[in-house]
Amino acid sequence: MAKIIYMEDNPGIRDIVEFKVQNEFPKYDLVMGQSAREGLSQAFGVYLKPSDCSCVDSVVEKLEGTDFSDIAMVVTDGNLYEDLNGWDVAEILRKLGYEGPLAYSGASKLPEGAINNFDVCLEPMCVWEDIISYGKQVLK
Repeated sequence: MAKIIYMEDNPGIRDIVEFKVQNEFPKYDLVMGQSAREGLSQAFGVYLKPSDCSCVDSVVEKLEGTDFSDIAMVVTDGNLYEDLNGWDVAEILRKLGYEGPLAYSGASKLPEGAINNFDVCLEPMCVWEDIISYGKQVLK
């Protein structure tokens, strides 16, 4: 089953998005994480230790050769638990060769250059509606 990956540290937002996205896109497996380590580990079936996630390049090294064929869409918040942020997740995925839909849903200002890794920045105050709208545009 194709996967939608959603990373968000706020449990209230995660719960709403989970309910709304699963109802709207039942043919997709929703993989959620509150940290980059948790989300990437679950999405790719690889256990990443906290020490593996100290920087972008160490995660890229651990996930090299990853198959993205079942990833339909990725949406990430900016601030996540642990060391890496959402824009780090985007950089990791792009460095690994992921070319699929990738959206930013955070309220934090992106660091310079990070915007280049995202296809779109969603409005953080209505994130579940924007994720569904974005999904309808990019999911076949």
